[in-house]
Amino acid sequence: MTASRLTRLVMLLAERREPQRLRLSREADREVLDLERRLEPRLAPPADLAHMTDWASKLNGAIARLAGLLFLADVLPTGWGEPIPTRHLDAAARLGHYFLGHALAVFDEMAADPTVDDARAVLEWIARTGAGSFSRRDAFTGLSRSRFRKIGDLDPALQLLDDHGFIRPEEPPRPSGPGRRASPRWAAHPAAAETAETAETAE
Repeated sequence: MTASRLTRLVMLLAERREPQRLRLSREADREVLDLERRLEPRLAPPADLAHMTDWASKLNGAIARLAGLLFLADVLPTGWGEPIPTRHLDAAARLGHYFLGHALAVFDEMAADPTVDDARAVLEWIARTGAGSFSRRDAFTGLSRSRFRKIGDLDPALQLLDDHGFIRPEEPPRPSGPGRRASPRWAAHPAAAETAETAETAE
């Protein structure tokens, strides 16, 4: 697909006020069902995609959307009323499984790093509690003792989330008198909760 064709597709779609409804050909529809049948066993333990079901379970939906975009780009500006043929679905499936291979490598790398896993647990806690602002002690109190035995065990996960922009440090409140120092505080980026919720429903 050339850049000019892609630009033309974007401009044509931008001018439309109503959604463009696409339909699969009968053969392409059967192929989608076949993709589903082949994917389903790979999502159950101990198959190869069991650790990333949130992501992998959406693969075939993404393939169908890619097929629609490839079809639109191929037939523009006319022919949109025709059903999507198998050749576009085949091309989309090749792209989808190419990305699946990369996703597998990324998830395997993430699973090998306990700090990433701990950071994900903190993100899920932020989403579950709706914490827009929280202290280290808040997080420690709300999270599992089997994962974080000491409050200092949280620090690598919080630092990783800070490094990636999911949270940012807040100025601690000034002490009003003698006593224990205030626990460090962070503000959560709105995307932190959104990312965690997506991971729970999409992975």
